[in-house]
Amino acid sequence: MNNSRASHGRKTLSTTANAALFASLLLGLATVGCTDPAVRVASCLKTDANKLDSLNHNDGSFDCSVNLDGRYSVVLHPAKELSDDDLARAGVSEPIIQRLRKMRSVGEYEMVLVFPTDKQGPPSFTTYQKHSVVIPELLVANKNDDSLSIVLSKTPEGITVKGIN
Repeated sequence: MNNSRASHGRKTLSTTANAALFASLLLGLATVGCTDPAVRVASCLKTDANKLDSLNHNDGSFDCSVNLDGRYSVVLHPAKELSDDDLARAGVSEPIIQRLRKMRSVGEYEMVLVFPTDKQGPPSFTTYQKHSVVIPELLVANKNDDSLSIVLSKTPEGITVKGIN
């Protein structure tokens, strides 16, 4: 009988330890996702789209905190392929164009991309926003502060990003 209780105790301890490990892994993954700059911008787009949807307005301007130090570029890329000239005219620098080309090879989707520009750091990208907003045209913001302004509009296609600054 003691062996049975001991065995049950080990199973309970093992189950509790596995649950704690699983919970800490989920927390770790959630934390990592929240620190990714492109995911933060996409989360702002989703939150702002929900805000606009609940308002009786067709257009709205919202602020987003990107939480990045230094200079960076935010690129909202439409699903279509764009030439280097199109990217340059919109304000994407040559070094970023080269990095963007490598990242766009994952597929032709609307994407949020964030590139650090004054220090080496990994760029980030996501398509997380695709269920919340439409990105019909290339939009670029070259920033040196934490705040990103987002302009959204209700259109027949859905809530559309009209501008970033």
